[in-house]
Amino acid sequence: MNFLRNLSYNPTLRSMARALRLNNLFREYYFKFAKPKDGILSLNVGNHTADFKIHDAGELRILESVGGGKGELEIFNSLLDFLQEGDTVYDIGGHVGLYAVFLAKAVGSSGKVYTFEPDPSNLAHLKSNLELNQLSSVTIFNKALGDEPGQGQLHVGPASGNRSLLFDYKNGESVSVDIIQGDEFAEAQGLPIPKLVKIDVEGFEFNVIKGLKSILSHSDCKVLSCEIHPTMLPDNVSKDDVVNIIKECGFQDVKLVAGEEVFYSISTKP
Repeated sequence: MNFLRNLSYNPTLRSMARALRLNNLFREYYFKFAKPKDGILSLNVGNHTADFKIHDAGELRILESVGGGKGELEIFNSLLDFLQEGDTVYDIGGHVGLYAVFLAKAVGSSGKVYTFEPDPSNLAHLKSNLELNQLSSVTIFNKALGDEPGQGQLHVGPASGNRSLLFDYKNGESVSVDIIQGDEFAEAQGLPIPKLVKIDVEGFEFNVIKGLKSILSHSDCKVLSCEIHPTMLPDNVSKDDVVNIIKECGFQDVKLVAGEEVFYSISTKP
């Protein structure tokens, strides 16, 4: 099975599959042979172990590779190293709970994780994974964050992690979601200033940061992890624009790790 797993992550084979548009077939074939027999996948990140229910091939690929992209595990481990018992975290783009579960384990029962996930199917899987790991320190908001409150169409792509308010996956599927302005919502809900914020929103990252700029600029907010998707950003926004607005919030040290069509960033304040 390890041979099959290593083969499936071979960059040459993955590039060929994308070029031939065989990604989904390749993913399903792998899932048929590699899925856990009991449907539960155990993962280790840093000093923490967690279990996840696997519902489909896309989830298996993302969870098994601990995020789904080359370079993300390096960032993930760094995030956990920054956290201590009792810390507060905002997890924006919760997906099925990979980050929420491990972040909650890192901050312990005296800490708090606030997770924002607008997609109904992801939300259900997120809740089940929190229950599976018996975590009660995570509060979930079924909302998307942006720079202005309102309604939006969340485009649903073919894979588990493909959800975007900006990028159209061309399959015609979308779901209406609530968009909230982060600073206003946090004040109205009485949410504490987080020590760490993680953002993974498939091209909507500039909008999220713009709407959360007051909180991100607060001196108590020390760490920002943000996936930057250059090909999914609005036409008038570049990768450098995202980096610049991060620096405007006071994060002087911005580290970028290149993945496949994405940059994983971790930014800190002195």
